[in-house]
Amino acid sequence: MTAVAGAYRTSTNMRGNQSVTAVGEILSAIVLCTRGMKNWTFILPDAFTEAQLNELFAAAPTVTGTKTITASGCAGWAALDAGEKLVLTAKGYTLN
Repeated sequence: MTAVAGAYRTSTNMRGNQSVTAVGEILSAIVLCTRGMKNWTFILPDAFTEAQLNELFAAAPTVTGTKTITASGCAGWAALDAGEKLVLTAKGYTLN
């Protein structure tokens, strides 16, 4: 996985520890969930910018089952257009 610039602070990571998180860490978590669970919802951190959302959407694997990514609370959500959101929904995710 390539290093990702633009780290930001989240309140907790998946293990409940405070951490500096980048798109690469979130993508790793999504990939792990995709392999291990049939249905899940993943809520992205508020600090995600439009560029980080687009990077994540482009790198996310194609899925089956019910996989929901909640990004509406992210800083970059309002700047996304329908085509940018389609990148993720075309891979099988529900995006809200």
